[in-house]
Formats: sequence, C-alpha cells, structure tokens
Amino acid sequence: RDKEEESPIEFICNQDSQLAEYYRNWRSDFIVYGGFEHLSHILTKLSEEESSSLTIFEKDILSLVLKIVKNYLIATYSSTTPYLYQIASFIRMQFVSLDCISTYFDNLLIE
Repeated sequence: RDKEEESPIEFICNQDSQLAEYYRNWRSDFIVYGGFEHLSHILTKLSEEESSSLTIFEKDILSLVLKIVKNYLIATYSSTTPYLYQIASFIRMQFVSLDCISTYFDNLLIE
C-alpha cells in the first residue's frame, strides 16, 4: 500500500469530524460505558455451559469475546511487562517448544 494512500476509515474520518472523534475515543468509551463488563457477563454465561452443548454461533461468540479480552489484558499489562506482545504471539505458535521461546526472550533481555 502506498504510504500516502488513505485507508477507507481514514478517508471517512477526514470527511466527518464527528466520526473521527468517535473513532479516536471508542476504546476508552467501550470501557467507560460498560462494554468490558458486558463481555465479562457473556463470557461467564457461556463458560457455565458444557462446551459440547454450545452451538457453532455460541462458540464463535465465545472465541470473539476471548480475543477481545486477550487484547485488553495484553494492552493493560504491556506497560509493565517487556516484550508482552511478542510473548503473546509465540503462544499462538504451538509448534515452537517452550525452551526455544524461553531462550529467545532470555537473549532479548541480555541485549
């Protein structure tokens, strides 16, 4: 993508200042207006169910809620934990051994 090319969101926000303000503040507004508590409620309700009884739709909702919670937790703790984003990305790599990951981060901390 060309560096000077605007994304669709940037284009729309440049046309509408109210939308641009909303786009800048939605993450904090999500927390302020109880979005995280609502996700917590959904997560609690779905976790009380037997996983084999969940519909595909409910499993998709659960997956999405868990991803959102993960992103907020990583953002919360990233200021106090160096390399947290890299650690989280390694977690998704099931084929990499924990020893390999540990050695990688030990080397990062030494440098």
